[in-house]
Amino acid sequence: MRPEDVASSGIKAAKVAGAAHAEAFVVKVRSLSAYVDDSKVKSVEEKSDLGVAMRVMVDGRIGQSSSSVSSLRQVEACARTAVQAASLVPRDKVFKGFAWPAKEQNRVRAWDPGVGSMSVDEMTEILKQVVASASESKRIKVPNGVLRAAELESVVANTNNLLTKREASLVYLMLTAMPAGPSPGEGLETF
Repeated sequence: MRPEDVASSGIKAAKVAGAAHAEAFVVKVRSLSAYVDDSKVKSVEEKSDLGVAMRVMVDGRIGQSSSSVSSLRQVEACARTAVQAASLVPRDKVFKGFAWPAKEQNRVRAWDPGVGSMSVDEMTEILKQVVASASESKRIKVPNGVLRAAELESVVANTNNLLTKREASLVYLMLTAMPAGPSPGEGLETF
């Protein structure tokens, strides 16, 4: 499911449920994580997540709701819940409305295509190479660590025709290292 479709569905459902104004925040993430244990890559996992948060205004009252998403029915239910939540709170005397589109649309793209297309096998091989380079001299052990790569896409849309998108990628590496040998001493370093 495309984040834009999720946002559009949520806004439509909120209006049908009685919202005068609605705003959808959608985030889609795909991540790969490879874990090191005792200087060996022990496991690799791939995850995909999609979530939505809805904010609505009904008769000057603000309601919010959020949900993970596996179908558009969940998005519609989230929008209805936000409308119901708005009925439970007093009118907001400060909030005047949702954002309007800027005259120029800035598309933030801190995205690396190599991260987005990385496979489980590529992730495993990269981590094996990093651990091997640290322990090559047989004087360093890597007790544990993680290498994570993720791609993130977010969308914010509302009833004022605001639609903004952001694409980003992330690479994170954390390893612990310690001297090898019969008496490694107190040396344990995380980097």
